[in-house]
Amino acid sequence: MRIVSSYRDYYDTAMGYGVDLACVYAREPEEFDLPGSRIFSERYETGSAEAKAIADISFVKEALGGHIYWGDTYTRDKNIPRDTWKRLRVARTQALIFCGKFYPMTVVEVVEKEQDHRFLYRWSSPNVTRHILFSYEETLDLYSKYLNKKEFKDFSSSKTIQGAFKRRRRKILADIHSEFFKKSGNKHKQLTKAHHDTGVPSILVVPFKHIVYNPPLGDLGFYRVLDAFTAYQELAMFIGGVLGGKSPKMVEVDNKTKIHKAGFDEHSFRKEPGKKRRKKQ
Repeated sequence: MRIVSSYRDYYDTAMGYGVDLACVYAREPEEFDLPGSRIFSERYETGSAEAKAIADISFVKEALGGHIYWGDTYTRDKNIPRDTWKRLRVARTQALIFCGKFYPMTVVEVVEKEQDHRFLYRWSSPNVTRHILFSYEETLDLYSKYLNKKEFKDFSSSKTIQGAFKRRRRKILADIHSEFFKKSGNKHKQLTKAHHDTGVPSILVVPFKHIVYNPPLGDLGFYRVLDAFTAYQELAMFIGGVLGGKSPKMVEVDNKTKIHKAGFDEHSFRKEPGKKRRKKQ
């Protein structure tokens, strides 16, 4: 597969093993705003029809919490990670649709200096770093690093909550993260249709904000999910097989041209005509 792009990604190194010039990947990122993503801005963009169709995919909406953009009936699924601590919080959930597979992820913001936890909700704070997590194991590693023993116990165990009318058991936050990542790598026919409608093999869905075609996967840390060779191979097979690729058109050749090209003529495998002799009586 030959890649035509204005930027380098982590799987470009796999082209050193060989390139199929018949398969071309035009990797140019495009960004489309979702409806309502700039609700407080004077400049309002609705995005493309294809991007809105991706936002309406029921499989993606269900996995990311039952919604993608603001609407009249705004509800949030309680089974989506949205926990907040003194130095750590889940800023948002997003997903990558890559070669017909679904990869959910959580963007977790961490305050490096504990005394600056008041800056947790300030995106421009220099002491706040973002971590993109692709699995439940990565979540446990990060939470165990920044949470103290009491906070981590609250994260990994249930707790009785005294409500207005009855006592109930809160769902374990660790189980919510585990359930969220269970759909990682799942295939769905709606996702394949989204690839056919857009013509791109990689789509990033960011709720409330935008949808990005052909995003830089290295910036997302996708190399922790698929190594360079595997990602390149899946792209080549998906573009050449599912999306059709850009293979050269087969030229039809008639039979006479095929015979002449092979070095044969009308007398091949036959006796050439000669002078007829009279039979002796």
